[in-house]
Amino acid sequence: QGTPNLASSPFVLSRFGVSRFNLGASSNNMESHITAMNEATVPESGVFGDFWSESLVKSLSQNNFMYEILSGSVTNTSFPTSFLGQQLSVVAKMIGHHAERGVETDIFFIPNGGWDHHSSLIA
Repeated sequence: QGTPNLASSPFVLSRFGVSRFNLGASSNNMESHITAMNEATVPESGVFGDFWSESLVKSLSQNNFMYEILSGSVTNTSFPTSFLGQQLSVVAKMIGHHAERGVETDIFFIPNGGWDHHSSLIA
């Protein structure tokens, strides 16, 4: 059950989980500079500028939150080192941290291509 327009936005993860934002930053506190610049909107900023800034700051916050949750997370299950195994491991970690993320229900999508063998047929 959910309330329309109040559900959290989808969060896309790689098979490795979440990468820390801007690892090669030229300043140790680059993220705080970005946040400060984007929180400093004024009435003349316009609705699109406000929306952009709010979305960026929210994205940075979500990225940090997910990175902290998943970076030290381990599972009790051993997964293969295959592409699919890595994806399933991340899903298991997400499920294990559902309470910290404040969700009761998750929907996960794991792409697993390579089933169409028609590309090798001669026309």
